[in-house]
Amino acid sequence: MIYNDISFKDGIQLKVNSPWPLVSASPHNDGVFAFSSFDAMFDTPILSSAEILTHEYEVEGCMFYLHLNAMQDVVKDSLVEDFRSFTKAQFLDFKAFPTNEFHFIVLGLPYPYLHGVEHLNSTVIVLGPNKRYLDSQYFRLLSVASHELYHTWNIKTIRPQEMLPYRFQEPNYSSLGWVYEGITTYMGDYYLLKAGLIDSSSFLTILSQLIQTHVDNPGRFSMSLCDSSVDTWVDGYVLGTPGRKVSIYNEGALFAFMLDMQIRQSTQIKMTLGTFMFTMYNEFAVKGLGYSERDILELLKSMCSKDFTEFFDRFLHQANGYESGLSAALEFLGLEITMKPSESVFEATSGIRVKTHHAPYLIDALAVGGPG
Repeated sequence: MIYNDISFKDGIQLKVNSPWPLVSASPHNDGVFAFSSFDAMFDTPILSSAEILTHEYEVEGCMFYLHLNAMQDVVKDSLVEDFRSFTKAQFLDFKAFPTNEFHFIVLGLPYPYLHGVEHLNSTVIVLGPNKRYLDSQYFRLLSVASHELYHTWNIKTIRPQEMLPYRFQEPNYSSLGWVYEGITTYMGDYYLLKAGLIDSSSFLTILSQLIQTHVDNPGRFSMSLCDSSVDTWVDGYVLGTPGRKVSIYNEGALFAFMLDMQIRQSTQIKMTLGTFMFTMYNEFAVKGLGYSERDILELLKSMCSKDFTEFFDRFLHQANGYESGLSAALEFLGLEITMKPSESVFEATSGIRVKTHHAPYLIDALAVGGPG
């Protein structure tokens, strides 16, 4: 049994009494943790468990710890090296890490689940069932881990003005969710490609799935990506009203892809979205400054000798389909989008998509203007 005692006499002290080992990115003295601020305490997950298996690796003088709880079935020979590979790939672009160490705390569950939460020097990843992440879903483990590591730079240190400092007493509204979640989603998987953990075909499959989700969502004609970012505070990360908004993850990642291709094309591939984020880190995070959309536009203009205002207005500020922008981005790579009817005759003719794993006939989506 765990008993937590919090004291505010000398800074903030948290005492954790437990018969099991403790895992945390914060040092402690016999279960007593000291924090300099309320924010630091809230940003420090602590795990106490009898089923912790810890691995470690080093990249550029920084230590990384991989704590697996109830995940013995997921341990495979390449696990640590795969984590080291995407970590090195991210280091290669940023050339520095905000902290001296980082902890991946991975919690295994017996039922289907996948979620990750970022912290400055750690992340908590929850996934299950365990054995799926040893084989068929192993990529998902690497994907969410790469995503959460990238957050150490993008949102924990590179922050919008509205979130610097973070205010716990009220919602921190921001229209820049496409930066801190969209770019992170895109770059997290991109670094798996760059590290050789997935091939180009797998990366294009990921991109295709993002595009399919975008096309399936009529919300793209109802609310812009920037407005959806603000609206995320209202109803969270759930769908909310059907067809009302888009996702700062899905549409944010697609915008990041289009922006990456724009940067590459404008600079004859001398610069990339990775170059842009490296500059954002040094111009804002290192200096303790928050950024605005105007800052982003000015930085892009200085990098690419091109004004991105119209591009931002079209794909960020207007409720818009991304088909034309995606086609242009893919054309730069010598690729194109091919549309084809659904393999389900019922879906193709009625415009009704159903799921069968929750109920015999559960309507999942309706095509706008279709017979359904």
